[in-house]
Amino acid sequence: MTAFSLLLPSTAVAEEPATRMYSPGLLTGGIVLSSLGATSFALGLLTYRFRDAENHCSDAPCDQPDREAITARGLGLMGLGAAAFAGGMTMVVIGARQVPVTVAAVGPRGTPGASLAFEF
Repeated sequence: MTAFSLLLPSTAVAEEPATRMYSPGLLTGGIVLSSLGATSFALGLLTYRFRDAENHCSDAPCDQPDREAITARGLGLMGLGAAAFAGGMTMVVIGARQVPVTVAAVGPRGTPGASLAFEF
């Protein structure tokens, strides 16, 4: 080793192994599912929140939905939305994971296995 080589930084760069996304389809499905889950949760929250809104009916009998039914709908939408969001986020994490690229081993050319030939 010379004195000149001690002054220069090392030019050796360790190559990182090639990686690829685990599953682009799983990532895309997770993004869609988590978006739908968040929307469902928000709609459920609004339904639950405005279950006591005043109904502006005339003095005639009103077709006002049952308060308990609206509460159940809102809570159901929130529960399903939260579950869909959690599942979608799990799909995003798994689908976006980086895995090493594997190169398929190439075997000998020709037909693999046994072959059958007839001679007359």
